Amino acid sequence: EIGKAKNELILENNHTRKLVMLDRLMNTIPLGQHSGIEEVELQKLIGPDSPNGANHGYSLKMANEILNMKNQLDDLSGQTPGKNKLEEIVRRVEEQFDDSNYKIVDIKGKDYKPGMDVEVNSPIPKTKIGEKLVVSKVIKPQVDFKGETIQKAIVEISTEKVKTIIK
Repeated sequence: EIGKAKNELILENNHTRKLVMLDRLMNTIPLGQHSGIEEVELQKLIGPDSPNGANHGYSLKMANEILNMKNQLDDLSGQTPGKNKLEEIVRRVEEQFDDSNYKIVDIKGKDYKPGMDVEVNSPIPKTKIGEKLVVSKVIKPQVDFKGETIQKAIVEISTEKVKTIIK
């Protein structure tokens, strides 16, 4: 028990440091702004496929890190000291991310339909009668910038029993 609690506290401390760093960065560096970079260098960074001519590298790293922290917070027990504070910090960082015209699209737990604009990182299981396919894990989030997808989600798919509502 003591060893488990110690490991959770160490994990929580690591999360806290990352979140505080992200929070500070989000408050001091406007996303998408790259002052001091020559135009030629900026074009190399942007590449031909970048919508709206912006370099989204920093923002995509932020989105991936936010998802990583949310996944790790989900793994912590509800009794972990400071978990609520960490969740609040992640929520604030995500709000600041949204305020910068970026959006992390939450698709975990959503129904999976063949042809969805996601990359599936696992074999798609066969469904039985009374089951449906759902996005069970998001490895990399879908990120939209000004309503346009700039990063497709990488997901794992599993089956889930269909809930029937009896009236």
